[in-house]
Amino acid sequence: MNHPTAFIEPCVLASFQNRPLNFLVRGDFFRKKIFSYLLGVLHMIPIYRMKDGGYSKIKKNFSSFERCFDALEDGKAIMILAEGFCIHEKRLRPIRKGTSRLAFGTLAKYPIEDLRIIPVGVNFTDSDSYRSDLMIDFGDAIHLNDYKDLLSRDEPEAVRTLTEDIQKALRNQVIHIEDPEDDELVEEALSIYRLDKCPVTEDKLSRDNYRLQDEMHIANRINTFSAGQKKELAGLVQSFKESHREKGLGPWVTAKGVPKRITIWLLLFLGFPFALVGGILLAIPLIPMQILGNLPGISIEFRHSIKVSIGAYIAGIGQVFLLVLAIHYSSLLLASFIILAPLLVRVAIRYLDLIQVLRKTKGFNRVRENGLADLQKQKELIIEKLFRKNLG
Repeated sequence: MNHPTAFIEPCVLASFQNRPLNFLVRGDFFRKKIFSYLLGVLHMIPIYRMKDGGYSKIKKNFSSFERCFDALEDGKAIMILAEGFCIHEKRLRPIRKGTSRLAFGTLAKYPIEDLRIIPVGVNFTDSDSYRSDLMIDFGDAIHLNDYKDLLSRDEPEAVRTLTEDIQKALRNQVIHIEDPEDDELVEEALSIYRLDKCPVTEDKLSRDNYRLQDEMHIANRINTFSAGQKKELAGLVQSFKESHREKGLGPWVTAKGVPKRITIWLLLFLGFPFALVGGILLAIPLIPMQILGNLPGISIEFRHSIKVSIGAYIAGIGQVFLLVLAIHYSSLLLASFIILAPLLVRVAIRYLDLIQVLRKTKGFNRVRENGLADLQKQKELIIEKLFRKNLG
């Protein structure tokens, strides 16, 4: 698996598995006994680096490897963040050789018939923003049996070959921008593409990966553009944005699937009392999340992971506290409130979504009267540049 955030993607993936996952984790997290115990309960296995305590710590990796070998022999799954470190960017970094060495080390100890590596690509629309989308792609299995002959002849070459194959597999599952200077252009192009995919956040899961395939195509397309083609695309994108600014329009006025503004206002009016209560409940974890997650020195890769952890902890403690009170006072009213609280919070979140839609579709009714033809034409021209086979 690639590694764009500190620990959001491992938590998400574990939530959708029908068996526990074992995780390889930085060894410095295990310094204190209490943390070592808690992380062990959560199936985390430490991997130490030289900077975590020198050679004495590195030697502990032998016991960690043995735990991995035994887990795989027992039919358990191990998640490996194969890049070796996390970085907030749409780019696949070189895969470390540790995954291959662990796989071959397992085969050396146990003759497992069908040991496999499943490459998993994790793609956030914006991993540092609330309510952004996450797209996960499970690739075809890499069967270790296919490398046995090469492994018996030349182990270093087998490690190198398997590592390269993992890199190639993940490269086909990750939105990858070759040149960091193109990051802004690709993000702008993706935001325009998403206008036709209904940008309003929806609380639903989908097994259809067409959108991920399209977004990977856009990034790969721009990777192949010449400097002149990139300049031309950037000019079209800038013109599209300026047209919105000149007319005082929100960025979503050409989006598909956006509810009518009168419908949104009606929902906001009817839902206000429920959203108010839910908003107060939501603020209880949200305020500490924002304060603690934005402390100086916290990198962007860790920031949102820390916020999510703090929010989940406070919400869980709060539910337990209310449940204890309900039991102590035998309060049916309090028990009912506990049951309704998650629903009220959900209403508050959707309420904020609708407010965002109003803000980003500013001028929608006015521009409809004058026609959206010009804006639609600009958008379609950009999409055509991104998907047309033969560029002019």
